[in-house]
Amino acid sequence: MNKEQEFLSGIADAEESEVQIRLADSADVSSLCGVVENAGDFAKKMRDKTVDPRTPSVACRAKCDHCCYQSVSITAPEALRIAEHLTQRKSKLVQQFIYKLNTLNKKIEEKTPEQRGALNLPCAFLEKRKCQIYKVRPLLCQKHTSLNFEECIAAKPSGFPPGIITEEKAQLVTYTAVLSGYRSGLQKSLPKSFHGSYELTKAVLVALETEDAATLWISGQDVFKNCEIKLVEIA
Repeated sequence: MNKEQEFLSGIADAEESEVQIRLADSADVSSLCGVVENAGDFAKKMRDKTVDPRTPSVACRAKCDHCCYQSVSITAPEALRIAEHLTQRKSKLVQQFIYKLNTLNKKIEEKTPEQRGALNLPCAFLEKRKCQIYKVRPLLCQKHTSLNFEECIAAKPSGFPPGIITEEKAQLVTYTAVLSGYRSGLQKSLPKSFHGSYELTKAVLVALETEDAATLWISGQDVFKNCEIKLVEIA
């Protein structure tokens, strides 16, 4: 194992340990939200410590939304955190988001990422080219960068296949390490819960429409059944 691998392994181990510490005494919607928020903060901190000043600036800019027309994989705590964030808003706004999520889900359900991209449908949380849940956006959305705007334009219709975008290395590797530790920590802290890779739209919709979704998920009920992101076509 080289020094870079050792460093990234250390990041993953530290994140795994932090998740277990935060969930050791109690697991509820508040502690789950805190775990997700901490993972994002830790990844950003490690990215800032390791970024090479010679690296070209990322091409991502405000209202640059090509990646907001794709499938996004999230964990159950992320879906619960987004739902919790939305329910703090006016009831009318929450119902508007439920309607938008329902409408989009009917069009993209059972679609592979490539099929999803080809539909050219924006995320339900994208409004006037601005993310309406930016502060609680999924960790994979936080992780994504691009050094080449043209690559994003070309990748959009095909669902951003892995490796097609030139990403900023420090962000790519540190967020990947943190995500690994985060998932491992969740699985060890909550072994009875289901730990899948869920499609953003449907998972948040389920979290919003299911009473006591966090409590049910923590207790081991498969709240997000049928929300798994579809990665390959079934022949």
